[in-house]
Amino acid sequence: MARIKQVKKGVATVLSAEFPLVGDVTVALRDKIHACLDAGELSLIIDFQQVPHLDSIGLEMLLSCSRLARRKGGVLKIAHVTSTCQDIFIATRLGHVLEIYADLSKALQSFL
Repeated sequence: MARIKQVKKGVATVLSAEFPLVGDVTVALRDKIHACLDAGELSLIIDFQQVPHLDSIGLEMLLSCSRLARRKGGVLKIAHVTSTCQDIFIATRLGHVLEIYADLSKALQSFL
């Protein structure tokens, strides 16, 4: 199973993976997001700096987890998206649905 890094930065919890968001990585990230939300960590950022690409299941998971976070009174933001992932978000129009920031510092500032 892929390892997802978790770091607390101010009010936000930052989750990051170093692999494409496919297969086991998608499952591991989903499980980590759910665990954070269940623990009351409602300000989440997924750092995409090391994620070279994602598939449709990864996109569905992000959308589902974003909705879950909102239902629990939280928010899921995405930061530092690679150009390939940015193209995928644009092509699928999910860039209009998900909160995406150019880098981690901008995502963190959005909580202030």
